[in-house]
Amino acid sequence: MKAGVAQTVPNRAVRFQERRTERRTNRPWGKNDQIFPAAGAEPYKRDLKTLDYHLLDAGHFALETNGAEIAKLMREFFGKHVAKK
Repeated sequence: MKAGVAQTVPNRAVRFQERRTERRTNRPWGKNDQIFPAAGAEPYKRDLKTLDYHLLDAGHFALETNGAEIAKLMREFFGKHVAKK
C-alpha cells in the first residue's frame, strides 16, 4: 500500500501544478517593496498563464497606500472573470 501511495504523490503534484497554472490570478505588486521586490513576481509571470499583473507605485503595504487603485483592479478582474447571474 505504501508503494502505491508513494507512486501517486508525484502524479498529484503534476496535476496540481497543471491546475495551478490555469487559475486566473490577479497580482498587484508594489514596485518599491523592499521585502518582496518586483523581481519576485517573475515566477508568477512565468508560471501562471492567466495572470493579471500590475506593478504599482507602492511599497510593501500597497493595500494601505493604494487601496482605491487595488480595489478598482479587483473589480475589473472580477468583472472579467466571474460569471454573472
